[in-house]
Amino acid sequence: MVFVRNTTEAVSMIAHGLGLKAADVLVTTLDAHHSNMLPWRRHGETVVVPLDDDAGVDLDGYRTALEHGPALVALTACSNVTGHYAPITSMVKLAKDAGAVVVVDAAQYAPHRGGMEGWGADFVAFSGHKMLGPSGVGVLWGRQKVLEGLAPYALGGGTVDWVDTEGERLRKLPHRLEYGTPDVAGVIGLGAAVGYLESLGMDRVAEHDRAMAERLREESLRRDRLTLLGNDDPDGDYAGIISFAVAGEARLDHVARALSDSYGVMCRSGHMCSQP
Repeated sequence: MVFVRNTTEAVSMIAHGLGLKAADVLVTTLDAHHSNMLPWRRHGETVVVPLDDDAGVDLDGYRTALEHGPALVALTACSNVTGHYAPITSMVKLAKDAGAVVVVDAAQYAPHRGGMEGWGADFVAFSGHKMLGPSGVGVLWGRQKVLEGLAPYALGGGTVDWVDTEGERLRKLPHRLEYGTPDVAGVIGLGAAVGYLESLGMDRVAEHDRAMAERLREESLRRDRLTLLGNDDPDGDYAGIISFAVAGEARLDHVARALSDSYGVMCRSGHMCSQP
């Protein structure tokens, strides 16, 4: 486990450190956050898997993408736009069977569900600020063998055991990847957040998440002026997130401000760092 600033940094560290080639095929999904799409564009030939009619990943399209023999597959465990939970365990297995390194963005997943260690992924990344922790701290979890193969994102204080005029000797994991002075206070804060969630019990947290998702969906569908963007499959697995458009309104800044400031409903407008 490597402490980073956020999921964005973790994904970029992986993309930088794996030694990918321009001809390598890299697979991601249309519901990915920009941070799990743009780094792969820079480091290889990116194939983007489309979504189905319910705003989940098109699994047939996913299997077709894997036929390209990708070097790496970057998955999103839960969309920060639709709240859709992907069938991540089966998707990881398909990618591993295709011989790919698998990276999972769990930023939206980690606060609400457990079991990430059972996915079989090579890398999992998440941020503290989405799980009741402070901003500016996150986690890159990886299997020892693949982490050992990562070229450090940056070199300097904290990453080396020895430096002379001829070269340097890197420290053991995780220190070789944790450059500079660590955010000690942030890590302690993240530990407190994890401890709090564990004290509640992740099964209880997940149950609450499902209940919130169902309530949001039901109440939104009752309102004729709202058009749900995804989250409209009654049998789907969703987080307590909903995206919607309002009939006749091109910009919803004022709606977001009213909900957030006057009614205490956490809300934002725009593209949510997922413009595609």
